[in-house]
Amino acid sequence: MQDTHGGNIGKICSAYGLQPEEVVDFSANINPLGFPAEIENAICSNINAILHYPDPNCCELKKKLALKYDCKESNIVMGNGSTELFYLIPRAVSPERGFVFQPTFTEFPRALKCAGVSIEEIICRDDDLFKIETNCLSNYIDKSPVQETNSQGLPSSFKNIIFLCNPNNPTGHLIEKDDIIDLTQNYPDALIVIDEAFMDLTSDPERYSVIDLAAKADNLIVVRSLTKLYGIPGIRLGFLVANKNITDKLLLQKEPWSVNSFAQFAGTVAVDDTKFVTESRAYTNIEKDFLFNELSKIEGIYSFKPSVNFILIKILDMTLTASDLFDRMIKSGIIIRNCSNFVALSEKYFRIAVRKREENIRLITALKDAI
Repeated sequence: MQDTHGGNIGKICSAYGLQPEEVVDFSANINPLGFPAEIENAICSNINAILHYPDPNCCELKKKLALKYDCKESNIVMGNGSTELFYLIPRAVSPERGFVFQPTFTEFPRALKCAGVSIEEIICRDDDLFKIETNCLSNYIDKSPVQETNSQGLPSSFKNIIFLCNPNNPTGHLIEKDDIIDLTQNYPDALIVIDEAFMDLTSDPERYSVIDLAAKADNLIVVRSLTKLYGIPGIRLGFLVANKNITDKLLLQKEPWSVNSFAQFAGTVAVDDTKFVTESRAYTNIEKDFLFNELSKIEGIYSFKPSVNFILIKILDMTLTASDLFDRMIKSGIIIRNCSNFVALSEKYFRIAVRKREENIRLITALKDAI
């Protein structure tokens, strides 16, 4: 599979003759505070678990998550990062058409394509700050069609599937909770899949998240990544919440043992660490505001106001591309994310992560010099 993401430090350092310790990676949107100390303790104290197969059902971790999100363990499916789940969903549900608002997370259309689903890409406009207008779906899907149901009164199949990223990556746009609820009610033959990977790092997650509704809804799946919030991209961990009718279908198609033991140990201790989440959210919001304010002072670029721990930036200089800027920034030991591979974006867009203050200052200094 082609590499289309940020965070590949090894590949970049090899190409530019650098060592990993010489660069600061602003291309991957990971919690700037790293991971909780308890994760290291949990992994090190259970190192002998490497001798055994992991629990294929992730029982302890599911139990913790079910308690945290007020649902049953049967409403949860664990994954090797959220990406595994995005590929699993269309493969298991087999819808006819998939809808994606672009630009967004690049794995959505790829997951649909791999499942043989016809893709409708709805392009959001630059001049509207790439705002996602869910009401335009009425141009593509009939509202409230008659549909077959199973013995529980739930949809027996879904004709359509709609992927939404909230907050959206790479634009940072947030979709109101009520708008998502309206989608589930207006399009009962569509399965609504919400990627909430960065939700816990927003300033007001309760206003936008629908994870509390997913277990009881007929046609809603909420996917969460524990990778971003808890700073563990190297061990991959994610989960989804949906009603049991949906999770049963997914589990029939899911590969066994995809979540390794150390990921399970890490997740089990991490989800109890509410203090770490509170501190991470507060720190991220302070630093994103600082970074946005400093970026706004730099001529030649336009920064989209962030909602979470990354910022999309447009290059206004007609002679400069994101590839040019990447080459200039890497000379200062800074890695940025060229966004030209996002549908609806171009070589005029790049994305940066929010990191610690001293690193953010280093980025600003290098960016001023490069532009």
